[in-house]
Amino acid sequence: MMPRTLQARIARHFVLFATVLAAVLTFGALQLLMETEDAVLDRYLSQTLPALPAGTPGVPWLTDFSSPQNLRDRIALADVPTSGWHEIFASADGRRARHIRSWRDRLAVWADRGMESEYRLLASTNAATGESTWRLVDLQSLEYTEGETPRLTQRLLFISAGTLLLVWLLSRRLARSAMAPVVDLTARVRRHGPDDAPLAAPGASDEVAQLARALDDAWQRERDALERERQFIADCSHELRTPLTVLSGAVSLMQEEAAARPELLARLQRASQRLEGVARTFLVMAREERRRTERSPQRLTEIICECLAEQQLLFPQRRLETVLSIPPETNIEAHREVLLVLFGNLLSNTFQHSTAARLTIVFSPNPVPHLHFAESPSSTVPTHERCTSGYGIGLPLVRRLAHQQGWHLDESPHPPTSIILWFSQKPAAQPSSRQLLETSTP
Repeated sequence: MMPRTLQARIARHFVLFATVLAAVLTFGALQLLMETEDAVLDRYLSQTLPALPAGTPGVPWLTDFSSPQNLRDRIALADVPTSGWHEIFASADGRRARHIRSWRDRLAVWADRGMESEYRLLASTNAATGESTWRLVDLQSLEYTEGETPRLTQRLLFISAGTLLLVWLLSRRLARSAMAPVVDLTARVRRHGPDDAPLAAPGASDEVAQLARALDDAWQRERDALERERQFIADCSHELRTPLTVLSGAVSLMQEEAAARPELLARLQRASQRLEGVARTFLVMAREERRRTERSPQRLTEIICECLAEQQLLFPQRRLETVLSIPPETNIEAHREVLLVLFGNLLSNTFQHSTAARLTIVFSPNPVPHLHFAESPSSTVPTHERCTSGYGIGLPLVRRLAHQQGWHLDESPHPPTSIILWFSQKPAAQPSSRQLLETSTP
């Protein structure tokens, strides 16, 4: 289940609160109406009954009793009071009755749905004779609320539904208004560039302004860290290029001398080329941080062939069969220098440290565009030697440079050694290297 947005949760809480409030107000309004009617009737009866003598004709709601037994025959009241006003509830047949003395008795009546007949009892005692009389008033004949309760309930429910609809509309508007600054800040964060103005408005101190100020501080720390890293890489590559130029020139002069050892000079030449590659990698990484949008389509076959030719010139004694399975029209959106550095490092590792007899390079657009470098180990080299050789030198820089481009690099250190360069994010269900090679090779 997807989590709700903050705007939806605010609106939902408002609607739930309004629903509970409407239910409570509807129930309270009905009870208040009934209690008000009872209070009016009690006031009316307290003033009317003394003026009505016993046996007055035309008063169907009033019954006089001269003995407690006659009263019990009408309503089964356990204890018959002898003085004062009393509130009594009884069943329709009069077999059960409860004298209301406290809120506990009222709760018991509410729980017992059979006691729906409500009475008022006026008990009085003649001081001269000591005789008691009881006047029982049937409120069912006087109350109009009971008959109007369904219609009142329907009206209150209609008003509650209209109120809920109004609250729902207002809650959506209120939630949208409350979340508007956050939505605006989110849009500005997505469009924010390195040279744009700060997100936080000057002088603002609300919660959104504090969040914007925290984002500005975090971005500034990130920009400072990236600038220090770029400056370090640029300085490192610049400082490496000067001694490398001197070293390369000295090696060239030594090669012209007849007494120089060819093997030593070849090793020095390869070392200088290796250091030049490292310096070039540093320089490309520093430049990439400053111009990531300047990309153009690059012909993949052409760049790989150029890198292979360069490595074959550097390692003429290395016999490695290379098989390319790349459609000629395959293009990759990237900088040419980036691809030269990436493929140059990968192929350089293969030529220097691998014992493979064949290198197969396969491009496939599925499941996402990727380039697969797979080695076929030589049968003349023992297995333990093939395992200890393989990739390793320069791969952290290659992986980091690929990450800058939004690509992903997978390597398998176990024989047969293989590397997969995904020109996108790594797919969720990644096939094995052998499956990729088997399904991609024509």
